[in-house]
Amino acid sequence: MKKFLSVLLVAVLLCSLVACGGGNGSSAPASSNTTSEPASTPESTPDSGSSDVEETGGYDALVIPEELTTDYDTVVENWDEISDLVYDYTQGEFAEFYEVAKAETNLSKRYALMAIAEAKFLETGVAGPGTNGTGSYALTRIVPRTAPSVMWGGDSYKYMHYLITDDPLTTEQRATLRSMWDDLKGTGTFLAEAEKYVTEQGHTLRDHYDGTFSSIPESFDPMVSSRAECTQVRAFTSMSLMEYDVENNLQPALATSYEVSDDNLVYTFHLRDDIVWVDQQGREVAPLVADDFVAGMQHVCDAAGGLEDLLRGQIAGIDEYINGDTDDFTTVGVKALDDHTVEYTLQTPVPYFTTEVTYTHLAPMCRTYYESQGGKFGADYDPTAEDYTFGLGPDHIVYCGPYIATNVTDQAQITYTANPAYYDAENVRVKTINYWYDDGSDDVKTFDNFVNGTISSLTLNASRLEMAQTTKAEGSEETIFDLYNYVPEPSGFSGLTWINLNRQMFHNSNDESAVVSAKSDEEKARTKAALLNKNFRFALLHGFDRVAWRAIATGNEELGRTSLSNSYTPGDFVALEEDVTVDISGESKTFPKGTYYGEIMQAQLDADGCKWKAWDPETNSSMGFDGLFDAEQAKADLEAAKAELATQGIEINAENPIHIDIPYSSYNTSSTNTANGWKQAIDSVFGGEIVVDLVAMDDADEARAVQFGCNYGYEMNYDWYYSSGWNPDYGDPSSYLDTIVPGGYMVMLMGVY
Repeated sequence: MKKFLSVLLVAVLLCSLVACGGGNGSSAPASSNTTSEPASTPESTPDSGSSDVEETGGYDALVIPEELTTDYDTVVENWDEISDLVYDYTQGEFAEFYEVAKAETNLSKRYALMAIAEAKFLETGVAGPGTNGTGSYALTRIVPRTAPSVMWGGDSYKYMHYLITDDPLTTEQRATLRSMWDDLKGTGTFLAEAEKYVTEQGHTLRDHYDGTFSSIPESFDPMVSSRAECTQVRAFTSMSLMEYDVENNLQPALATSYEVSDDNLVYTFHLRDDIVWVDQQGREVAPLVADDFVAGMQHVCDAAGGLEDLLRGQIAGIDEYINGDTDDFTTVGVKALDDHTVEYTLQTPVPYFTTEVTYTHLAPMCRTYYESQGGKFGADYDPTAEDYTFGLGPDHIVYCGPYIATNVTDQAQITYTANPAYYDAENVRVKTINYWYDDGSDDVKTFDNFVNGTISSLTLNASRLEMAQTTKAEGSEETIFDLYNYVPEPSGFSGLTWINLNRQMFHNSNDESAVVSAKSDEEKARTKAALLNKNFRFALLHGFDRVAWRAIATGNEELGRTSLSNSYTPGDFVALEEDVTVDISGESKTFPKGTYYGEIMQAQLDADGCKWKAWDPETNSSMGFDGLFDAEQAKADLEAAKAELATQGIEINAENPIHIDIPYSSYNTSSTNTANGWKQAIDSVFGGEIVVDLVAMDDADEARAVQFGCNYGYEMNYDWYYSSGWNPDYGDPSSYLDTIVPGGYMVMLMGVY
């Protein structure tokens, strides 16, 4: 198989188009492996038109040099160079526009330029719109808005103030509480009033939260990864300089106050003097000091788990340290001025920096404890060393946050218990957090666990929805669904469907017998060429009825629509704080104060002739509709792709279709049903010229290894997949867009880097 993959790389021409689906091609450079420098200064934007399309009407393919692909080991050795070629060819325009946007320091203009750049990314058709993390009915015992609900960072995992009732909250009670939060936000009184309300409604409050998990955290060192389970560990066990309260006000936490220099480059935080680190047994290990923030940042950079990318271009001297140009961390702009004062020096003003200090990459790490566990810094960092035990389990970290991990048993239970040494322990309402193992294979058991109180909340997929609609609530003639259902609010989560541009694996990288493609060698080569054709990608995206797809998962067409998003960054994530004038395809256009990010993104899509609705001006949202499905446009896209691919000797018809592998969790009924819906949606539009092949993942371990367990694009085992989304780390669109540049956390889902 490895030998075949290297041959396939040589054989297949990589090709793409500049215009959005249905347009003509452009004569992109055939050999450059670096992103072109923007033609404009950071004070202006590149010409966002696409005149080359009209001028050339040509179709060129990029050929990977044969010397890079002589065998599998050579492919791996040259993977970055191969990825540069593919990425620059398909994402070069986005990269050019995004570079300009990143350099902009005026906050509102930055937002506008990022919206334009994101439009350029969407126009590549590499990632299709997906879900917003909601859209399913749910049941819960948790009082709404009793944890922070900002779209970014990890503070939504701050469960210590949760109000959890003995019985589920009724639909009416939840609506009343949400309205109460809207009225009381900013007063500091919501928690007290919410508690008063639910007790008056006859509820008693629990002091424990119960959820589910399917896999334990890959490490209890949260600084080695930005995966959700590690973010959760950090939120439970540690603290930040500043944190959001339940009314979404940013408040001092480990810091008592801070100052910003006149040039907005130096932030000085003054720390509390009563914070201590304790071990799993609750024994004091050391006081928290400013140097722990220095140690934390250096460890983030040394571990290189992805979090370090959030520091690039921000902290003075950090790029040189990460790139290996210096091994002297004292040159980096984080300093302990004394035990209770930490100072950050930035390369350039970062208007959203205070929203970042809530997240893991700026968190403290106890230097003395880390070193006692074999931890070292800089060139000496070696997590494989025999004496390195830091983060190997909950008994190999220390805690300064509200909880201590007291039990972690894979495929059984994870328990966090209130930390008595936490500085605000008396106000921690939830004393115990329990997670119970659930791989999603038994919907009846999961539903029963909610009804009997074993778990606090439950999302209703199609099968659970049917149970809720046919089971009467205890002591009532109404069904559980009628009495308790609600639809969760959208969060900052953005889930996309990803197309693998340069697939190398046709089985799981850790197991040659798992999730094996049935395609022949010839079919693999044809698929790769097709997916590297932009018109073909847009044929897939335009041909995919996502409302029907999500309706299968949610059990309801309207919910299927509600669950959809149509951009990577939510369109209402930010809005302009002042009037801004930018270039939209050669036309100077002014957007007034208050304009949402999504409206600017849509203006660029429209100007480029891209048939993609990413923003609804009537609802001021990028969610709740399918902005791409158009069966007739999909067929036109396919015809254009067929003509272009024919120049490469690739004929597409019902007798010679393109096969698209989509993995699915065969052990999960909901996943199986939605996968079949996806297949039917594509098969029905294209008359057999495109065929979806569903490839079974037989258990949770196989499913993780398809994508979640991978570290490089060449390990991704799919052609098209919906498996991964992103929650932003801070309050700026770059928290999304940084993930799709080389080195970004999500870019490997394209099959590169």
